[in-house]
Amino acid sequence: MSDRNTALQYAVRFEGVYFSYGDYHVLEDLSFEVGEGEFAALAGPNGSGKTTVLKVLLGLERPRRGTVTVLGGASPRGGIGYVPQQAPFDEAFPIPAEDVVKMGRLRPWSRKRSGEDRAAVKEALEQAEIDDIAGRSYAKLSGGQRRRVLVARALASRPRLLILDEPTANMDADSEDRLLSTLEKLKGKTTILMVTHDIEKLIRLTDKIIPIGRRK
Repeated sequence: MSDRNTALQYAVRFEGVYFSYGDYHVLEDLSFEVGEGEFAALAGPNGSGKTTVLKVLLGLERPRRGTVTVLGGASPRGGIGYVPQQAPFDEAFPIPAEDVVKMGRLRPWSRKRSGEDRAAVKEALEQAEIDDIAGRSYAKLSGGQRRRVLVARALASRPRLLILDEPTANMDADSEDRLLSTLEKLKGKTTILMVTHDIEKLIRLTDKIIPIGRRK
């Protein structure tokens, strides 16, 4: 099997990746693979380099050495959905939760929304179980509700790869249960890569646990 065909089996592939901030080595010879449709968790203590892995994966940082392959090496439009820990917003600006989700369908070359856009937003609201709060002000939602809105925004793009950075951190029990329910329904249909330091809650969902930790 050729290297190209092998790469296409994986949504994410790190091969011998090194990364450092100045003299501080964060990632040393990191290699792992996440297959298409798998649910993988990046696990490790705070400061172990989990968020750095995401930055490298998303192209926000470049490794010193090694190879990173995402979705076969291509960069398909709408191929990656990213859920950050937090998203900055102006609390004085009364944007409804549904409008935040619609941002997942923004296309710089078009200001018009198609029927497909509207269907994708509706589907994302239902998948994240926030259709009941779609009309509420984003600023007035709880922290857990806001996180689920960000998940819906990522899902609105109908991504092949969904990346979540500590999505359950400081989340209330109801929002956490709903989020895990959403991810369970997506399992096998969308490749999921989640950063977490609390793997116990995800153990039944994950196909693969990838330990991240800086070598001494």
